[in-house]
Order: sequence, then structure tokens, then C-alpha cells
Amino acid sequence: MATVAALFVNGSLLTPAGVPTPINVTDGVLEVDAATADNAGAGSQANTQVTATGTAATLVIARATRRSCLIVNTHATASCWIGAATVTTSNGFKLGPGAGVSFTFTGLIQVIDDGATHPVLSIFDEYG
Repeated sequence: MATVAALFVNGSLLTPAGVPTPINVTDGVLEVDAATADNAGAGSQANTQVTATGTAATLVIARATRRSCLIVNTHATASCWIGAATVTTSNGFKLGPGAGVSFTFTGLIQVIDDGATHPVLSIFDEYG
């Protein structure tokens, strides 16, 4: 089950249209339906570090049961680019020095750098 973001505005619960939520507000009382609530936490996790190079390489493997993945560029000055298996410095998502990104995409993610300085990326992958 996907986690649904919720926002309270003037006491009213706002959620994306058509998306069921286990949270209800009745007469000012917040209720959570435990039968439909998303279970917190993941069954497994993997953490590692990958050094980017001037050639696209696997950063995060495809994982059908992924719940979330956090990637952080630990380098102080170098950027890298992440994306699908065909990632380049022209079409990738630029991850600047010290920047991080979190996603729930279950496919393979690759990384490439400009070929000059090779940043190390830290990865925390939750799945299961």
C-alpha cells in the first residue's frame, strides 16, 4: 500500500482526489483505520557506497519490493548525474555536492560523473 500524504487546513483533512486514506476526522476527532493503515517500516534494508566515474554504472539495483531509497552525494565539490540505464551528464538528474534525493521508484538507477572528480554516493535502500 502506498503512503498517502495528508494536509489539514482549517480543521479539514485534504488528500489527493480518489485516493483512499486510513485517516478520518469526525466532529473534530482524528481517527485512524488500523485495518487499512500502511504498516510502518520495511522488512529489509541495504546500505552501501558507490563511487561515480565517467562511465554510467549501476548505483541502485532494481528491486520490486522497494519502499524507499535515499541517495546522498558525499563529495564537497563534485556533482554527478543519476537516471535510467542510459544516463548521461546531458539527460540525468544532477545531484550537486552534499545533495540528496529520496524516491520509491523500483527500477535500476545508474550514475555518471563528468570524468574529472569521482564523488562517492551513500545509499540507504528500504525494501521487503
